[in-house]
Amino acid sequence: IREAGKFMEIPLIDHLILTSESFMSMADEGLI
Repeated sequence: IREAGKFMEIPLIDHLILTSESFMSMADEGLI
């Protein structure tokens, strides 16, 4: 995702994974 954003000159701020019961922020987890 990050490489695609760099190619299109779009900064990656966060990536969210959503389920019906919870969510995960890759930025909060230190993955971005």
